Amino acid sequence: MRIASDPLPTQWQVTLNDGSILGIWAGVYGEERGHYVFSVVADATDRERYDPSLRITGEVPAQPRRIMFAVARIPVISVTEIRAAAWADALGRRRTSKPPKAP
Repeated sequence: MRIASDPLPTQWQVTLNDGSILGIWAGVYGEERGHYVFSVVADATDRERYDPSLRITGEVPAQPRRIMFAVARIPVISVTEIRAAAWADALGRRRTSKPPKAP
């Protein structure tokens, strides 16, 4: 299986009710039956498409090999915030600019 370049996976920062923050790499997310489902877009062979351990969340009719599959599923009731991480944070790099000083 090959991860598709569009959309590129992003690190989503999911803040839970208890203050914990999860970092999830996924191309897209949506709400399904009371859960946030995070998915990655990939090109899969027929054998990979029918793997029972793979949860396919979408397909692209114009590109039969292209699928979306779930990488995380979190109950909506457990989440307080979802945001895309800044690239520097997502890659574990330190920011090069300092925040402005308070007057």
